[in-house]
Amino acid sequence: MPPEDKRLLQTASVIGKDISLALLAAIADVSVETLSHQLDNLQGAEFVYETGLYPDIEYTFKHALTHEVAYGGLLHQQRRELHGRIVDAIESLHRDRLGEHIERLAHHASAAELWEKAARYLRGSGQKALARSANRDAANYFEQSVSAVDRLPRSSETLARACDIRLELRTALQALRELEHQRIVLTDALMIAEALGDQRRMGRALMYATISAALMWKSDEALAFGGRAMLIAEALGDLELQVGTRNYLAITHLSRGSFLEAKRLFEDVIARIPTEQTDELFGQARSTASTARSTLGVANAYLGQFTEALAHASWALRDSEAAQHAYTISATLYELGVIQLLKGDNAEAVRTLDRSLESWGVLQAPPWSSLSAALGVALCRTGDFPRGLSLLEVQTHSPGDVLYPTLLAQAEGYLLAGRTQQASGYAQQALDVARSTGSRGTEAIALRLLGETMACGDALDAQAVSVSGHYMAALSLATQLNMRPLVAHCHLGLAKMHRRSGKRRQTHEHLTIASAMHREMGMTYWLEQSEAGLRKLG
Repeated sequence: MPPEDKRLLQTASVIGKDISLALLAAIADVSVETLSHQLDNLQGAEFVYETGLYPDIEYTFKHALTHEVAYGGLLHQQRRELHGRIVDAIESLHRDRLGEHIERLAHHASAAELWEKAARYLRGSGQKALARSANRDAANYFEQSVSAVDRLPRSSETLARACDIRLELRTALQALRELEHQRIVLTDALMIAEALGDQRRMGRALMYATISAALMWKSDEALAFGGRAMLIAEALGDLELQVGTRNYLAITHLSRGSFLEAKRLFEDVIARIPTEQTDELFGQARSTASTARSTLGVANAYLGQFTEALAHASWALRDSEAAQHAYTISATLYELGVIQLLKGDNAEAVRTLDRSLESWGVLQAPPWSSLSAALGVALCRTGDFPRGLSLLEVQTHSPGDVLYPTLLAQAEGYLLAGRTQQASGYAQQALDVARSTGSRGTEAIALRLLGETMACGDALDAQAVSVSGHYMAALSLATQLNMRPLVAHCHLGLAKMHRRSGKRRQTHEHLTIASAMHREMGMTYWLEQSEAGLRKLG
């Protein structure tokens, strides 16, 4: 190959596998006629071929290996210089449409080691990816932007940017459920904000640290972070901090079983957000108003207030679908599905959770384990054990399961399938985790499930005291926490236990209570069981 053709091929390789003629002309240092002649030579030698049409003429390397060899033949300094010239050319050619080319600008600025521009363009690429729910791409861009800005001379301006980019990276990591990575990023962001003495940035870092700790079952730590964030939010009168922190504190209380406090905080968030800002993300991975409404619905469901629960979640879903934000839609569908599952509307829960799983597929993120586990339980309740158990069998307990813990789902699913030994194991694990993390709601549910698994055994008479003890402990805790559905389930379980022991009066007493409560709350799945029990008693 003539040296001048080889040089042009190598120059083109720096642009990428696909070569814009306008961009190549801007950096090639040859005349239009010479460029045309050399491109004809390269096409004749079958190194490249023309793809785009006038006026956006493009060429493409015929083989990826040709591109790699041509690029590899350049010295590092030559590559840096050419990448830098490409950045200048794109900025000049597309000055009015830089957003359309921001990913290319980010790539070439990084390769040129133009760290100021690289940090800016990588961050913009991350924001663009985040807006379309491409969370993995967003996280990668933000990570590279952090690396670029950290190479810049240390100043208050670069430190502020380093903090902000980390907070944006956190948002992508939240959707990806990379909770430990998120914790590290937030620790760095908080240290930077404290070094700057910047109250608002400190407030944002503390706000996000609240939900990070809550999702990792560190509720005491979450409450401490949230308390500090709330002081800053109120002092600044910052609406984003006020509603975001209250939402995360509410989720923390929900995970602890403090449902009434969670409900109060969610209602406060809804009241604070102006109607015209309902769709705003307020710096979150999803709409703040949607989070408050649908998760308020979950709190209501645990309290047995299903009419309100479904109304809030349905409202949130309508708003989410109108905004067409994929992450918000999928998360809201999950919360609606949990409400339906808690109510016992199992066929509806299957449809809703399937929709959530389908919506989640566009997010470049693995599905939440709790989403798949909740769907597994719903399927088992409807009798679809092959699919339901297949979902439950692949789940592992992981942080982030605060609305419908995976271990509880596995315990119930295996119990329904008659695999009581496995069910008992998962229920015991759930109880241990709940007690170690202070999650009293999960503790109450796990106690009841342990009673259920023991009551299914052949040696009920020998275990009657233990079975009764688990049910009564669950009943006592559920009563303290105002978990009315769970109270009703405990009475139904006690009735079944007494019936097997031949204690007619106690059976009738507990069935009557369970039936009345299930009827009042519209929980037909369990109402049918309690009423069938009463009919058998005559």
